[in-house]
Amino acid sequence: MKKLISLIGLVGLSLIMSLGLSVSQTAASSVSSSSLNNEVTPLANSRYIVHHELFNGEVSPPKTYYYSDSLGYSGTLKLEWYIYSAYENKTSATYAGTVSCSGICAMSQPTFE
Repeated sequence: MKKLISLIGLVGLSLIMSLGLSVSQTAASSVSSSSLNNEVTPLANSRYIVHHELFNGEVSPPKTYYYSDSLGYSGTLKLEWYIYSAYENKTSATYAGTVSCSGICAMSQPTFE
């Protein structure tokens, strides 16, 4: 009788353990596929930004540009180059640099603005 109870207990314990592992694996895969839409969202506290700015007329653009976005990243970008278009009467400037986020913020896909 003791052997039968021990055997039932052992089978029950192994069943509970295998069911628990199965539930954990299912929960982990459903979180990654439904919440993230099968895309990995890396986290970081800084990222490299390239930003384009247009100015009216033939001007010398400022040497720096303060960048801030909706993800929480902000910082000062440096002027990389600029060019004047007489046809459009506009000066196009390109700023670049590393901006930071207080804490850990999600990184979106790289975009050029």
